[in-house]
Amino acid sequence: MRSMIEVAPLQIYYSGLLFTPESSPIRVGYLRNIPWVTMEPKVTDVWSSLTQPLEGHTDNVKSVVFSSSGKLVVSAF
Repeated sequence: MRSMIEVAPLQIYYSGLLFTPESSPIRVGYLRNIPWVTMEPKVTDVWSSLTQPLEGHTDNVKSVVFSSSGKLVVSAF
């Protein structure tokens, strides 16, 4: 069985864009190119020093949780 990242890599990448800070050059440059996004979540302007964005895993991701505020996503393996 193929992993979701193998099946739909662009959809995974685009979903991560929704949670990047407002001032992120990646968000500014690419989020407007996702036609199906009609409402963006409220996010901070910059990441705090306590947040570790885009940290990779050394194994398959087995769990993903979104915060009730919709501002954070956490994954575990």
